[in-house]
Amino acid sequence: MTTGFRTVTGTITGQAGSLITFVDTLLDIGGVGAYWVKEFTGTNKAVYRSTVGERYYLRVDDSAAQVAGVRGYASMSDVDTGTGSFPEAAQQTNWNWRKSNTADTTTRTVVGVATDRFFVLLVAGGWSGTGHDIVFFGEPKKLVPGDGGATVLRAVPLAAIAGAGFTSGGITSSLLSLDSYTPPAANSNQMMPFARSADGASSAAAGVYIRANGNTSNPYSGYPVLQCWPVVAGSSISVANGIPRAIIPFLFVTQLASNDAGVNSGDTFSDASGATYVLAAANGTSAPAANHTFAALMTSDHETGLA
Repeated sequence: MTTGFRTVTGTITGQAGSLITFVDTLLDIGGVGAYWVKEFTGTNKAVYRSTVGERYYLRVDDSAAQVAGVRGYASMSDVDTGTGSFPEAAQQTNWNWRKSNTADTTTRTVVGVATDRFFVLLVAGGWSGTGHDIVFFGEPKKLVPGDGGATVLRAVPLAAIAGAGFTSGGITSSLLSLDSYTPPAANSNQMMPFARSADGASSAAAGVYIRANGNTSNPYSGYPVLQCWPVVAGSSISVANGIPRAIIPFLFVTQLASNDAGVNSGDTFSDASGATYVLAAANGTSAPAANHTFAALMTSDHETGLA
C-alpha cells in the first residue's frame, strides 16, 4: 500500500542546486521516517531512491543553470556511475528537468506531490511564457499484472527544451485509448521511458502518454463541472499494438480547452470525494494553444491518485 504522502509548494531558481534543494524538501530527505534517501551525492548532484517498491535510482545533475540533467538507473555504485539507464543513450543523450528561463535568482513557483514511491513536480513558467512544466519519477499505478520495472521517468530532451510542453504530442484521442502505435523515435519529446519494457526485455523501454484531447469546436465554458481524465502511459517493444501499462499518480487532464472562459492556470477545485486539485496550462514555451487541455494536479492524499 502506498503511504508517505507529502505535498509541498515552494520556489526554485535558474541557479545550480536549486532543484535539488526543493526535491530534498519534498522527499523529506533526512527526516524521521522518510521514504526516500539520497544514495549518493556530489557537488550539485544527487541520487535518489525509494526505500520501498521497485527501488530504481534517479540521478539528478543540478550543476547547470536553467536545466538539471536527469536519468534513471537500475543500479548505481556512485553518483556518476550506473547500469541499466533509462532512457538509454541511444534513445536520448540529454534528458532534462527545466528550472527557469533565466540563469539568475528569479523565483519560479513549484508544486510537488510525493508518496513513498513516486513524485511529480509542476514548475510554473519553467521555460518561458505563462505555461507550466510537468515532470515525474517513480513507480506508477500499474495496469499490467506482474509488470516489473514499471518505474517511469518523464523529462524533455535538451534539443527540445524550448518546445516540448506536456500537452504536446502523445495520442490525442478524445478518450484514453490505445488502439495501435509505435514507440516514439529516439530523441522524441513525446518519450516517457520505463525502467523495463512491458514485454520483459532487459533494456529500457520508451513509451508515450495518452490523454484526453480538448476540442475547441465543443467549448466547455460555463459548464458547471470540470471533467478530468487520468493520464495513462503505454509502452511496448515487441508487440505491434501498444500496451497501456500504468496510470500516472496525481496527474489528470481536463476535457476543457485552455481558451475556455472562466478557467485559468492556478485555479484550485475539489471533486465530489473531497480531493483537491490545482490547474496548470502545461505548455512550457508560450501561452497554451486553444486546443490544449489543462493539467490538473491532485494535491490531497486521496486513493484515486495513489500509486
